[in-house]
Amino acid sequence: MHDQAPLLDPAWEDVVEASFRPVSAGSALVQWAGEASWDLGREETDYRVRYCAPGMDEAHRQDTRLEDGP
Repeated sequence: MHDQAPLLDPAWEDVVEASFRPVSAGSALVQWAGEASWDLGREETDYRVRYCAPGMDEAHRQDTRLEDGP
């Protein structure tokens, strides 16, 4: 949690920001394919969230889909 937007490290290749409001006190961040999850423990109020990731373009170029995927 930050009082203002934190500085953005130029190492991140992809950055997305979005508005977010938990729908219950039990809202959680769930890893892709449900392999892990983390309770957010946040009030049901408005937040601004930022998702940052490296290597997404490279992963797309390598076509990481499963054999039977579309």
